[in-house]
Amino acid sequence: MSLVFTSISAISGLAALSAATIGILAWERRKVSGARYLAWLMLAVTVWAGAATIELSSTLLRDKIFWSKVEYLGTLSVPVLFFLLAADYNQLERALRPRTIMQLLLIPLFSLALALSNEKHGLIWRSFQPSPSGHNLLIFNHGPLFWLLVAGYSYLMMLLGSLLLLRTLHFYSPHYRGQSLILMLGAIVPWIGNLLYLSGNISWQGLDPTPLCFAATGAIFAFDLLYLRMLYVVPIARGTPSMPWVTALW
Repeated sequence: MSLVFTSISAISGLAALSAATIGILAWERRKVSGARYLAWLMLAVTVWAGAATIELSSTLLRDKIFWSKVEYLGTLSVPVLFFLLAADYNQLERALRPRTIMQLLLIPLFSLALALSNEKHGLIWRSFQPSPSGHNLLIFNHGPLFWLLVAGYSYLMMLLGSLLLLRTLHFYSPHYRGQSLILMLGAIVPWIGNLLYLSGNISWQGLDPTPLCFAATGAIFAFDLLYLRMLYVVPIARGTPSMPWVTALW
């Protein structure tokens, strides 16, 4: 395998290291509401950003495709874990049952199988081309099932998770709303990064900044967890009515 490390791959490597550090810190506080899923989320981001580092450094097409498939272990699990973190913080116990979690993972697992066998059908990636931006970047031209199963399902999970975090603004006492707004800020960052990537409105064509954005989100969440200690206080009582359109899913 031929590797050429660039400034972009170095940034991705730093994001992986940052996510791993945050994950370890969160795991040490895993008894805190939301911390366990924050740790798992950061593990997935570490895999995503770490594999992206090698993909961005690889010079051979087959190696880039291989490491992009490895990235999908994180790409497909991160949105689900983001939703589970928000559900845990909102104490939606039905959403955290093992059976429900397995149901949430069915589409990501199917999408992963499609990515691993993409050479046979081209449903996830139709073609590949070198980026005109240089920097050893590769443009992945996505197939129809990418938009439906990968992007579509990921946005659904992110949307539901973000709305659950938005819900806390209503149920928190005024004293905690400032801290809740920080969580919402963290939830917005990945939306911006992924929209820039999928729309092509990014200076370096072929660069997906989403794992870097999730690493930043993890840092924001950890700031609340370790310093503001928001996740130590659970102002939403278990008996509080939850969003019917969310709980109806379970």
